[in-house]
Amino acid sequence: IAFDDVEVEVWDKAMAYLEPGGFGYPTFDDILKILPVYDEYQFPDGIRMCDSVIAKLLALDETIHIGNCHDPERYTPLVKMTYVLNLPQSKNLAVKWAADSLQSFVDDHTEETIRDLLPLVENEEEVLLTLVKTVKGRHCRGMTVDEMRNYAKKQSFPQECIMRSNQIKEVNAVLKQMSVAGIYTTFVFESTGGIPLSGEFETRCRDQGYGTKSHMNEVGAMRNVWVLKRGGSYNNDDDDSRIIILEAMDAFGNVWEIYAIPIQASDEEGDADDGHVADDDNDDDDGGGEQRQVLFRWDGGYSSLFPPKVGWNSIEGESPAPSFTYTFDNPSKNYR
Repeated sequence: IAFDDVEVEVWDKAMAYLEPGGFGYPTFDDILKILPVYDEYQFPDGIRMCDSVIAKLLALDETIHIGNCHDPERYTPLVKMTYVLNLPQSKNLAVKWAADSLQSFVDDHTEETIRDLLPLVENEEEVLLTLVKTVKGRHCRGMTVDEMRNYAKKQSFPQECIMRSNQIKEVNAVLKQMSVAGIYTTFVFESTGGIPLSGEFETRCRDQGYGTKSHMNEVGAMRNVWVLKRGGSYNNDDDDSRIIILEAMDAFGNVWEIYAIPIQASDEEGDADDGHVADDDNDDDDGGGEQRQVLFRWDGGYSSLFPPKVGWNSIEGESPAPSFTYTFDNPSKNYR
């Protein structure tokens, strides 16, 4: 009997693994060769054996030496094969590996590995949001899961992910050289009855409690947001029920916004001092949200890693646009 589509060495090895007292558990590299044979010629015992070993590999079973389990070029073919063959023990683990890898190690991937893994995570909303946000920044607010899924199917999407990820790494290298101690501003928001919204904007790092999906925000100009501190003239209003937030809309600071969002009812007990906001419009879903009210927007046609000092446009009527002065931890550091 001749099997023209299978090398003799591969066939012999596939059969040897099925013999009692044979080779034992197949190795990582052998699975990639023999599993297609078991599937093509319907060897259920061989498929179950490979499925069991793959499940241990992807579950980081300490009894099996697997080397660097976060190596996309090595693991993606195995994960993709597991998913395509719908292996019962390891398919869900393959999806989890793909999700973790794309979410945490996207800059280690190639265009090919990203393209191979995207079908595995097409129903993983958090992963899609992370990837789309890498490319589009906070402009992805309000996108549905279907819209994000279709956006990720663009032929150029893997390339854009890698390009943006590398650019963000360069931006972060610059940001490590600088830190903002405080930002002070004075401006008037007419819809509050002309009450000046004056005071210090306090820096809130995304990975220090503001927002729950910090892994999506620890990049470039999106690393920080600035919240109007309690105690400014804004907070003297008897009808105070919102906080004012200043943030970049993408990792490169191409667009900035100042907006108001409601404080949770539980804020009366002090939660708002921690930067918590109404559930309808926090970063858990990154949606636009009817309760998010943009007051001012900056789109100066260039990138600004920190809030721009001038050039803001009012979104609400004729309110005067804000201007900023800065205090830096290291005054010898300058920026544009």
